[in-house]
Amino acid sequence: MTRGFSLHWHELVEIVYVLGGEMHIALEGQDYTAHKGDIIIINSGLVHGYSSTGPGSDNSFFIIQFGLELFDQAHIDLRNRVFQRLVLGKLSFSRNSEGNEIHHRLADSIFTMNQEFCERKEGFHLAIKARLYDMALTLLRDVPARQVSDSELIRRKMRNQVLDKIFSFIHENFNHDIRLEEAAEAVHLSKFYFSRFFKSQTGQTFHSYLSRVRISHAEELLADTDIPVTELAYQSGFASIKTFNRQFRTITGTSPSRYRAGER
Repeated sequence: MTRGFSLHWHELVEIVYVLGGEMHIALEGQDYTAHKGDIIIINSGLVHGYSSTGPGSDNSFFIIQFGLELFDQAHIDLRNRVFQRLVLGKLSFSRNSEGNEIHHRLADSIFTMNQEFCERKEGFHLAIKARLYDMALTLLRDVPARQVSDSELIRRKMRNQVLDKIFSFIHENFNHDIRLEEAAEAVHLSKFYFSRFFKSQTGQTFHSYLSRVRISHAEELLADTDIPVTELAYQSGFASIKTFNRQFRTITGTSPSRYRAGER
Protein backbone atom coordinates (compact mmCIF):
# COMPACT_ATOMS: atom_id res chain seq x y z
CA MET A 1 0.00 0.00 0.00
CA THR A 2 1.54 3.29 -1.03
CA ARG A 3 -1.49 5.51 -1.34
CA GLY A 4 -2.85 6.68 1.96
CA PHE A 5 -5.95 8.21 3.44
CA SER A 6 -6.21 11.98 3.61
CA LEU A 7 -7.22 13.73 6.82
CA HIS A 8 -10.70 12.88 8.00
CA TRP A 9 -12.68 12.05 11.13
CA HIS A 10 -15.66 9.88 12.05
CA GLU A 11 -17.64 8.83 15.07
CA LEU A 12 -16.31 5.29 14.86
CA VAL A 13 -13.44 4.00 16.95
CA GLU A 14 -10.66 2.79 14.65
CA ILE A 15 -7.94 0.26 15.45
CA VAL A 16 -5.16 -0.38 12.94
CA TYR A 17 -2.70 -3.29 12.99
CA VAL A 18 0.35 -2.85 10.75
CA LEU A 19 1.03 -6.15 8.98
CA GLY A 20 4.10 -4.97 7.07
CA GLY A 21 6.18 -1.94 6.17
CA GLU A 22 5.92 1.45 7.83
CA MET A 23 3.29 4.15 7.73
CA HIS A 24 3.01 7.78 8.74
CA ILE A 25 0.05 8.70 10.91
CA ALA A 26 -1.23 12.24 11.26
CA LEU A 27 -3.37 12.46 14.36
CA GLU A 28 -4.77 15.64 15.93
CA GLY A 29 -1.96 17.74 14.47
CA GLN A 30 0.81 15.34 15.55
CA ASP A 31 2.85 12.96 13.40
CA TYR A 32 3.72 9.36 14.30
CA THR A 33 5.47 6.52 12.52
CA ALA A 34 4.14 2.97 12.93
CA HIS A 35 6.06 -0.19 12.08
CA LYS A 36 5.22 -3.83 11.46
CA GLY A 37 3.35 -5.26 14.42
CA ASP A 38 2.28 -1.89 15.84
CA ILE A 39 -1.30 -1.19 16.85
CA ILE A 40 -2.79 2.28 16.43
CA ILE A 41 -5.82 3.41 18.41
CA ILE A 42 -7.93 6.22 16.94
CA ASN A 43 -10.58 7.54 19.30
CA SER A 44 -14.00 8.60 18.08
CA GLY A 45 -14.07 12.11 16.60
CA LEU A 46 -10.30 12.56 16.21
CA VAL A 47 -8.86 13.97 12.97
CA HIS A 48 -6.42 11.50 11.39
CA GLY A 49 -4.89 10.30 8.15
CA TYR A 50 -2.32 7.79 6.87
CA SER A 51 0.40 7.90 4.25
CA SER A 52 3.37 5.87 3.04
CA THR A 53 6.81 6.42 4.51
CA GLY A 54 8.32 6.59 1.01
CA PRO A 55 9.11 4.60 -2.13
CA GLY A 56 9.54 0.88 -1.63
CA SER A 57 7.48 0.94 1.54
CA ASP A 58 5.19 -2.04 0.99
CA ASN A 59 2.59 -1.21 3.61
CA SER A 60 -0.23 -3.53 4.57
CA PHE A 61 -2.54 -3.38 7.54
CA PHE A 62 -5.85 -4.37 9.09
CA ILE A 63 -8.34 -1.60 9.87
CA ILE A 64 -11.14 -2.34 12.32
CA GLN A 65 -13.88 0.23 12.86
CA PHE A 66 -16.80 -0.01 15.24
CA GLY A 67 -19.46 2.30 16.64
CA LEU A 68 -19.64 2.86 20.38
CA GLU A 69 -23.36 2.07 20.38
CA LEU A 70 -22.28 -1.58 20.01
CA PHE A 71 -21.53 -1.59 23.75
CA ASP A 72 -24.95 -0.41 24.92
CA GLN A 73 -24.72 1.51 28.23
CA ALA A 74 -20.94 1.01 28.44
CA HIS A 75 -20.42 3.18 25.34
CA ILE A 76 -20.25 6.28 27.56
CA ASP A 77 -17.13 4.91 29.25
CA LEU A 78 -15.36 4.75 25.88
CA ARG A 79 -16.82 7.96 24.46
CA ASN A 80 -15.41 10.04 27.31
CA ARG A 81 -11.85 8.70 27.08
CA VAL A 82 -8.83 9.80 25.08
CA PHE A 83 -6.12 7.17 25.15
CA GLN A 84 -2.70 8.56 26.00
CA ARG A 85 -0.70 5.95 24.14
CA LEU A 86 -2.06 5.97 20.61
CA VAL A 87 0.62 3.80 18.97
CA LEU A 88 1.17 0.52 20.79
CA GLY A 89 4.55 -0.50 19.45
CA LYS A 90 5.36 -4.19 19.38
CA LEU A 91 9.10 -3.60 19.55
CA SER A 92 8.88 -1.06 22.36
CA PHE A 93 7.30 -3.68 24.62
CA SER A 94 10.30 -6.03 24.50
CA ARG A 95 11.40 -4.86 27.96
CA ASN A 96 7.93 -4.32 29.37
CA SER A 97 6.07 -7.54 30.14
CA GLU A 98 2.84 -5.74 31.11
CA GLY A 99 2.78 -3.72 27.91
CA ASN A 100 3.64 -6.80 25.89
CA GLU A 101 0.63 -8.61 27.36
CA ILE A 102 -1.68 -5.74 26.38
CA HIS A 103 -0.31 -5.78 22.83
CA HIS A 104 -0.64 -9.59 22.67
CA ARG A 105 -4.29 -9.56 23.78
CA LEU A 106 -5.26 -6.86 21.28
CA ALA A 107 -3.35 -8.51 18.43
CA ASP A 108 -4.89 -11.90 19.21
CA SER A 109 -8.39 -10.41 19.03
CA ILE A 110 -7.60 -8.65 15.75
CA PHE A 111 -6.32 -11.82 14.06
CA THR A 112 -9.18 -13.89 15.44
CA MET A 113 -11.72 -11.42 14.03
CA ASN A 114 -10.02 -11.48 10.64
CA GLN A 115 -10.05 -15.29 10.61
CA GLU A 116 -13.72 -15.39 11.58
CA PHE A 117 -14.59 -12.90 8.87
CA CYS A 118 -12.66 -14.83 6.21
CA GLU A 119 -14.01 -18.27 7.15
CA ARG A 120 -17.57 -17.05 7.80
CA LYS A 121 -18.57 -20.07 9.85
CA GLU A 122 -21.94 -20.19 11.54
CA GLY A 123 -22.08 -17.53 14.24
CA PHE A 124 -19.08 -15.58 12.94
CA HIS A 125 -20.85 -12.26 13.55
CA LEU A 126 -21.27 -13.21 17.20
CA ALA A 127 -17.63 -14.30 17.43
CA ILE A 128 -16.43 -10.98 16.01
CA LYS A 129 -18.64 -9.04 18.41
CA ALA A 130 -17.26 -11.04 21.33
CA ARG A 131 -13.69 -10.16 20.34
CA LEU A 132 -14.65 -6.47 20.06
CA TYR A 133 -15.95 -6.64 23.63
CA ASP A 134 -12.63 -8.21 24.69
CA MET A 135 -10.72 -5.38 23.00
CA ALA A 136 -12.92 -2.69 24.53
CA LEU A 137 -12.41 -4.12 28.01
CA THR A 138 -8.63 -4.22 27.51
CA LEU A 139 -8.65 -0.60 26.35
CA LEU A 140 -10.78 0.53 29.28
CA ARG A 141 -8.86 -1.29 31.98
CA ASP A 142 -5.27 -1.40 30.78
CA VAL A 143 -4.49 1.44 28.35
CA PRO A 144 -3.88 4.82 30.07
CA ALA A 145 -6.46 7.42 29.14
CA ARG A 146 -7.83 10.74 30.31
CA GLN A 147 -11.47 11.57 30.77
CA VAL A 148 -13.04 14.09 28.39
CA SER A 149 -15.66 16.50 29.66
CA ASP A 150 -18.98 17.05 27.91
CA SER A 151 -17.92 20.61 27.08
CA GLU A 152 -14.76 19.33 25.37
CA LEU A 153 -16.83 16.85 23.37
CA ILE A 154 -19.08 19.71 22.23
CA ARG A 155 -16.07 21.83 21.21
CA ARG A 156 -14.61 18.88 19.31
CA LYS A 157 -17.89 18.37 17.48
CA MET A 158 -18.06 22.05 16.50
CA ARG A 159 -14.44 21.95 15.32
CA ASN A 160 -15.08 18.84 13.25
CA GLN A 161 -18.07 20.44 11.58
CA VAL A 162 -15.85 23.31 10.41
CA LEU A 163 -13.14 20.88 9.27
CA ASP A 164 -15.72 18.87 7.34
CA LYS A 165 -16.62 21.97 5.34
CA ILE A 166 -12.95 22.75 4.69
CA PHE A 167 -12.12 19.18 3.62
CA SER A 168 -15.19 19.07 1.37
CA PHE A 169 -14.25 22.38 -0.26
CA ILE A 170 -10.71 21.16 -0.95
CA HIS A 171 -11.73 17.76 -2.29
CA GLU A 172 -14.38 19.29 -4.54
CA ASN A 173 -12.07 21.98 -5.94
CA PHE A 174 -8.48 20.70 -5.74
CA ASN A 175 -8.24 20.41 -9.53
CA HIS A 176 -8.88 24.15 -9.87
CA ASP A 177 -6.72 27.11 -8.95
CA ILE A 178 -8.14 27.63 -5.46
CA ARG A 179 -6.71 30.09 -2.98
CA LEU A 180 -6.61 30.16 0.81
CA GLU A 181 -8.94 33.19 0.78
CA GLU A 182 -11.59 31.17 -1.06
CA ALA A 183 -11.40 28.32 1.43
CA ALA A 184 -11.65 30.74 4.34
CA GLU A 185 -14.65 32.43 2.77
CA ALA A 186 -16.35 29.06 2.26
CA VAL A 187 -16.40 28.50 6.05
CA HIS A 188 -16.97 32.18 6.94
CA LEU A 189 -13.59 32.79 8.57
CA SER A 190 -10.95 35.45 8.00
CA LYS A 191 -7.94 34.12 6.14
CA PHE A 192 -5.69 34.86 9.14
CA TYR A 193 -7.86 32.93 11.62
CA PHE A 194 -8.41 30.20 9.02
CA SER A 195 -4.64 29.69 8.61
CA ARG A 196 -4.06 29.40 12.37
CA PHE A 197 -7.08 27.16 12.88
CA PHE A 198 -6.20 24.75 10.06
CA LYS A 199 -2.56 24.43 11.10
CA SER A 200 -3.38 23.91 14.78
CA GLN A 201 -6.00 21.24 14.07
CA THR A 202 -4.24 19.29 11.33
CA GLY A 203 -0.54 19.99 11.77
CA GLN A 204 -0.38 21.11 8.13
CA THR A 205 -0.77 24.38 6.32
CA PHE A 206 -3.64 24.80 3.91
CA HIS A 207 -1.29 24.75 0.93
CA SER A 208 0.63 21.66 2.07
CA TYR A 209 -2.62 19.77 2.60
CA LEU A 210 -3.92 20.91 -0.79
CA SER A 211 -0.71 19.64 -2.40
CA ARG A 212 -1.07 16.26 -0.71
CA VAL A 213 -4.65 15.91 -1.94
CA ARG A 214 -3.53 16.76 -5.48
CA ILE A 215 -0.61 14.33 -5.34
CA SER A 216 -2.87 11.59 -3.96
CA HIS A 217 -5.18 12.08 -6.95
CA ALA A 218 -2.19 11.98 -9.30
CA GLU A 219 -1.04 8.71 -7.68
CA GLU A 220 -4.40 7.14 -8.49
CA LEU A 221 -4.19 8.26 -12.12
CA LEU A 222 -0.60 7.02 -12.44
CA ALA A 223 -1.47 3.63 -10.99
CA ASP A 224 -4.83 3.05 -12.66
CA THR A 225 -4.72 4.84 -16.03
CA ASP A 226 -2.44 5.45 -19.02
CA ILE A 227 -3.05 9.21 -19.06
CA PRO A 228 0.16 11.07 -20.01
CA VAL A 229 1.97 12.59 -17.04
CA THR A 230 1.58 16.16 -18.30
CA GLU A 231 -2.17 15.78 -18.70
CA LEU A 232 -2.74 14.11 -15.32
CA ALA A 233 -0.66 16.83 -13.65
CA TYR A 234 -3.11 19.45 -14.95
CA GLN A 235 -6.08 17.24 -14.06
CA SER A 236 -4.72 17.10 -10.51
CA GLY A 237 -4.67 20.88 -10.20
CA PHE A 238 -1.05 21.75 -10.97
CA ALA A 239 -0.37 24.77 -13.17
CA SER A 240 2.95 23.44 -14.48
CA ILE A 241 4.63 20.09 -14.98
CA LYS A 242 7.76 21.44 -13.24
CA THR A 243 5.83 22.19 -10.05
CA PHE A 244 4.07 18.83 -10.24
CA ASN A 245 7.32 16.88 -10.61
CA ARG A 246 8.95 18.74 -7.72
CA GLN A 247 6.04 18.29 -5.32
CA PHE A 248 5.46 14.68 -6.36
CA ARG A 249 9.06 13.80 -5.52
CA THR A 250 8.91 15.77 -2.26
CA ILE A 251 5.80 13.96 -1.05
CA THR A 252 6.33 10.44 -2.43
CA GLY A 253 10.11 10.27 -2.58
CA THR A 254 10.13 9.19 -6.21
CA SER A 255 9.35 10.55 -9.68
CA PRO A 256 5.98 10.16 -11.46
CA SER A 257 7.54 7.92 -14.15
CA ARG A 258 9.12 5.61 -11.59
CA TYR A 259 5.91 5.54 -9.58
CA ARG A 260 3.98 4.46 -12.68
CA ALA A 261 6.63 1.78 -13.33
CA GLY A 262 5.90 0.29 -9.91
CA GLU A 263 8.80 1.76 -7.95
CA ARG A 264 6.72 2.84 -4.95
